[in-house]
Amino acid sequence: MAEGAFEVEYHDMRVGGVPGRHVVAKVGRVSSPPVAADAVPDPRASALRRLADVLRGGTRTRAYADFAAFKRRCETEFANPHWQTDDRLPHP
Repeated sequence: MAEGAFEVEYHDMRVGGVPGRHVVAKVGRVSSPPVAADAVPDPRASALRRLADVLRGGTRTRAYADFAAFKRRCETEFANPHWQTDDRLPHP
């Protein structure tokens, strides 16, 4: 993964009382609204578009604040010399 890039995770979920499978896309603590898997041809692509819409909401939204906090936490954790010397992690 390139520096500054974030891994998007996809999760299957059940929405209480709503039948069927739903998909969400997540980066850190920020997630897309659920997408009904049988309602669109590509639920992962739809979830990713919804996640992008959440992040496009601007710097005053809670989603953006969560994303910025996640980014700062990642930068802090991986700048820690302990992580650089841990043999379980790949070295830069």
